[in-house]
Amino acid sequence: MSKTELQNKIASLLGGRAAEEVMLDDISTGAHNDLARATDIARSMVKEYGMSTKVGHVYFAREKRPLFLDMGMEGSAQYSEATAQVIDSEVQGILSEQYSKAIDILRSKKEILKDAGSILLEKEKIDGQELKTLVDRISKNATDTE
Repeated sequence: MSKTELQNKIASLLGGRAAEEVMLDDISTGAHNDLARATDIARSMVKEYGMSTKVGHVYFAREKRPLFLDMGMEGSAQYSEATAQVIDSEVQGILSEQYSKAIDILRSKKEILKDAGSILLEKEKIDGQELKTLVDRISKNATDTE
């Protein structure tokens, strides 16, 4: 996958949490799994795929963990504490940038988000065609009022 594809995947994963913030001005624990997956992708971008300008084109192996029991064995550090701080900063930067992207998209499409939410409360699901019709209708209304 390209860097752009990975960034878009992160923005999509953070979309649920962003929607809570946009619509409810609050967040919940509901996006826990998506947040974990987004963080894993961002960390891989920095540590494994060389997609960070600050860290560079370096591969840092994943930490080795015991398969079954944590016997208190600490693995030797693969890199310095300073490097770990740069990695953490880069991961945080990727997540923040993609979260902001998700927020911006959702704010610009807030009417669609509201209408889709109403449909979901009523029917519990929206199929692709129904969502396309909703987007087309709201987009048409927006261009008609301009």
